[in-house]
This record gives sequence, structure tokens and C-alpha cells, in this order.
Amino acid sequence: MKCLEGEGASQHTGILPGETQEETGPEAPHRARSIQVAQPVPQRPPEKVRVQWPQACKMTVWQQFDEDTDKVLEATAKGDVDRRLQTMTTIIVSLAVERADWHRRRRKERARKLASFIANPFGFTKQLLGQKLSGRLACSKEEIDLHIQTTYSDPERQQELGHCNILIEPPPPVKEFDSREPLLKEVQDVVKRARSSSAPGPSGVPYKVYKNCPLLLKRLWKILKVTWR
Repeated sequence: MKCLEGEGASQHTGILPGETQEETGPEAPHRARSIQVAQPVPQRPPEKVRVQWPQACKMTVWQQFDEDTDKVLEATAKGDVDRRLQTMTTIIVSLAVERADWHRRRRKERARKLASFIANPFGFTKQLLGQKLSGRLACSKEEIDLHIQTTYSDPERQQELGHCNILIEPPPPVKEFDSREPLLKEVQDVVKRARSSSAPGPSGVPYKVYKNCPLLLKRLWKILKVTWR
């Protein structure tokens, strides 16, 4: 019976006579939560590896690298043009890093200079900066400023040039611009005229690779044809 009385008391929710109902205070303000999914923080892209490419005279090494890379690209380079181009440049650099002795000479030279600086810092600095020069300025600062102003200033720079009668006016074109896809011979000529010592672009692949790897150059030409369309 006592259990039933306790259960009934627990279920009673009404207000008895003489009792007052406690008013609950206002709830604490809730901070609005963002319902958007947190975007991942973009990571810094890895730095481009500087590859010590083989010399141009090592034809056997270049031929083997060209054939091996072309076989790998034949099996992996799939998808649209952007994906194929990115895969191609990534695989070229990756295989070159595995085979070439990249950056070793620079590290050795840096270690040698560091050891020389620690052994004799004053002598190393003197050798780096050269001999101390002595001399005396024979003119005043005002004369130098006047010479610079007279030499490099143009008092008529604000005047409009107007129409020039000696300019050549070329005739209108009579032949339609050739907008066909680039030929393999044209791409080969452009790569051949480029300097081998030119710095590589964002892909990290210099002209030297395409100069010495005809299979890779032909694959690049096929990608350019699709892009041209």
C-alpha cells in the first residue's frame, strides 16, 4: 500500500490549495550553432623538388628514362586532359627523383662553405665580398642631383603626342588565320629552339626532358591537340 501511495504521490502534478507554483526563470540564452560543415583547412602544397637531370650527352640514360616513363604513362594516364597532363608531369618528376642524383652537389657545396665560414669567418666574408675599395667623392650631392635631373627628366612628358604621320599602316589581312591543330613538327621545332637551361614551370618539368625524350614529347603533343579543340 505504501508503494502505491508513493507512486500516486509521484504522479500527482496538480496544485494543492494553499500552495503556490514556482515560476521557472528564463532559460539561459543559447548560442546559435553553425549548421554548416566545417571546411578542412587547406594545406600548403609540397614544395617542388629540384631534380638533377642527366647531361644531354648521356643518350642511353635519356632513352631508358623515356621508354620506362612512357610505359608507366601508358598504363596510368587516363581521364580528361587536365588529369592526364597532371599525371604525366607528376610521374616524370617522381621517376627522375628516384633515378637522378638530385641536389647532392648543392648540399656538398653548402656544407663546404659552412665549414669554411666556421673555420675562418672573417676571411670567408672578405673573400665573399671582395677587397675593400677606397676612394673619395669629388663632387657635391647637389651636383649629382642636378646631373640626374637633367639626364633622366623630360619636361615635355605631359604633352600629348598626337597623330604620327610616319607610322606605317599595314594593309588588311588577305589570308585567313590558320587555326588548325598544331603539328608534331611544329611542337618539335618550338622545343628544339627553347633553351635547355630554362627554368621549369609549375609542373617542374624543364624543356631538357622533352628535348631528349621523343616519346614523352609525342604524348605531350597529343594532349595539346585535345586542348586545342
